[in-house]
Amino acid sequence: MQKWEYCAVTEISANDNKLNTYFPSLIQFIKQGSHIEEIRSIHKAKETKRRGLLISEEELVAKTIFELGEQGWEMVGMGNTGPNHHMVYFKRPKD
Repeated sequence: MQKWEYCAVTEISANDNKLNTYFPSLIQFIKQGSHIEEIRSIHKAKETKRRGLLISEEELVAKTIFELGEQGWEMVGMGNTGPNHHMVYFKRPKD
């Protein structure tokens, strides 16, 4: 029987058809509960500057979603966490 891992990118907000974010986080759902880490702290150690400008929260969310895809995560759904706030869910097969 196939087993799955799950995670989500949360606190993504959309206003006026423009992506804005409010402390976006990556949540990994694990047997003990969940592990939550702010996306900006994940990328801070890797790369926080590009051409002398700080990378926007929107770019960090996009980069995180891209990296999840590269790691084998498949986007499987989206839900609301509040007015104009969304969560995007991912899964991938466990080894």
